[in-house]
Amino acid sequence: MTSDPESNIVANLSGTTAFLLLCVFTVVNVACLVLRRKRDPNRKVFFTSPGPLPLVAAILCAFLAGPWVGRNVIQYQIAGGLMAIGVVLWLATWLINRRTNRGDRVNP
Repeated sequence: MTSDPESNIVANLSGTTAFLLLCVFTVVNVACLVLRRKRDPNRKVFFTSPGPLPLVAAILCAFLAGPWVGRNVIQYQIAGGLMAIGVVLWLATWLINRRTNRGDRVNP
C-alpha cells in the first residue's frame, strides 16, 4: 500500500473486482439459459428459472461490464492480467495432472 492520498489503488482494485463479478454473473446467467433449454426425457423435473429473468440479467450484466459505462482502462488491464495468471495456473495444473495421470479419476 501507499500513503499517497492521490493514489487510486483501492478504487482500481474495487472497480476491477466489480467488473470481474459482472462478467461472472453474465456467464452464470447464460449458463442458466443453456441449462433451461436442455431436456432429458428420462427425468420428470427439468431445470427451471423464472421467465425471462436470466436473459434480462445476462444482458444487464454484460452492459454494465462494457467500456461505455466509463470504467477506467486500468481496471480492464488489471482484469486481463489476473485472467492471464489464471490461465497460466490452469495450464500448469493440466500439465501436472496429465503427467501424473490423475486428471480423469473420479474417485482417488
